[in-house]
Amino acid sequence: MARHSPSSVLPEILGDDEPPLQPVLERAEIRHAKTMVFSDDGLQTLWAMEAGNFLSHFYDIWYPISDDLYVTDSSGSWLILVSHDGVIYKYENTAVK
Repeated sequence: MARHSPSSVLPEILGDDEPPLQPVLERAEIRHAKTMVFSDDGLQTLWAMEAGNFLSHFYDIWYPISDDLYVTDSSGSWLILVSHDGVIYKYENTAVK
């Protein structure tokens, strides 16, 4: 599998007292679809959730064990990796228009 470099490393580092993920997506100019797709096991298992529910319950999904969390939406045009230590990496899929 080819390794790809992130298109950007977002300046935000999530922590216990940080705002929800929605402002981070907005600053990264990510427009998400109605369905979010995410994985906490290295993309071995994909979960789908309505975007509003995912964003409002983000910390419940990510924080209990703070694993690396991969997040995209049904468009597949972007992917963010929220690392276990809270650093956020943004990847863009230029093949998807």
